[in-house]
Amino acid sequence: MTAPARQETEAKFLVHNLAPLADRLIRLGARLIVPRHHEYNLRFDTPEGRLTASRQVLRLRRGDDARLTWKGPGTEQDGVRTRTELEVVVQDFATMRQILAALGYREIWIYEKYRALYRWETALVTLDETPIGQFIEIEADSPAQVRTLAARLGLKASAAIPASYHEIFLRLRAQRWPPPDHLTFQDWEGLSPDPRSGGLAYAD
Repeated sequence: MTAPARQETEAKFLVHNLAPLADRLIRLGARLIVPRHHEYNLRFDTPEGRLTASRQVLRLRRGDDARLTWKGPGTEQDGVRTRTELEVVVQDFATMRQILAALGYREIWIYEKYRALYRWETALVTLDETPIGQFIEIEADSPAQVRTLAARLGLKASAAIPASYHEIFLRLRAQRWPPPDHLTFQDWEGLSPDPRSGGLAYAD
């Protein structure tokens, strides 16, 4: 019997400074399970854009390991997004990249960040440094648990962001001309975008 697909329930929060949040996590009893590291992500689609049109995501990530991830369309509740996620660790990032290309998928977007990963009870919390700001991402068993942990960290529930980094990127890319195609530190070098111009609010 096939096991049911995992449901990803998460929200992002834009913050001014990640360091105080890391301290609060430790005081709450959270455990650092993956230290700060660089992540490099490739998003794939069919030539006609079928995955994006149907709100699906196919991503190959290189970080502390290499992972291939598929995400289905999601639902949103009070700033928290829930969607089906299937993920597998791959042994060889470069070969998996070639396999996807051989199957007809094309790379449509590149994004990178520095990330540290914590576990608090059953929740996963990531502290992300991106080219367009600092974010904390809380993934838990339910929207209520996401909001509970956010409150314990001193974050405003009203500032929860259900959007993906790609959606945030699309809101902010017009601040640079010509607009960058990707969310890499090189593409955004010398530019200090204000995330609030993309409709985001600071949660701390």
